[in-house]
Amino acid sequence: GVDFIDTETWTIQGSHLAEAGKPIRRRIGSAEGARPIRFAKGASSGTVKGTTSGIDPYVLQAREGQTMTVRITAPQKNAAFEILIDDYTVACRATEWAGELPATGTYRIFVLATQGSAAYELTVAIR
Repeated sequence: GVDFIDTETWTIQGSHLAEAGKPIRRRIGSAEGARPIRFAKGASSGTVKGTTSGIDPYVLQAREGQTMTVRITAPQKNAAFEILIDDYTVACRATEWAGELPATGTYRIFVLATQGSAAYELTVAIR
């Protein structure tokens, strides 16, 4: 199995790729310490709020073929998220993502601060 993920950020500078910042390594495997994203009865979306200077893990169950929409807002525009199922990355360093889910199972959403400490609001909708 996969024990950790290294995430690197690159930017295009002219005709070259340049590494932006240091790679971030985090353990996956267990969703240890991950907070579930719960939807109110009858609701198709849920919102969580937090502040992180690193990575906040969340988990939720979803089925193949469902459409998931994820959006993060941060007053300082310094938060992004990644979505994973098993060792498959659905979205990387996004602030907004929507798509049809590739599999049934436990989806992990990692909120990460892209700079300093990030206050954020994460909304997930599944239809």
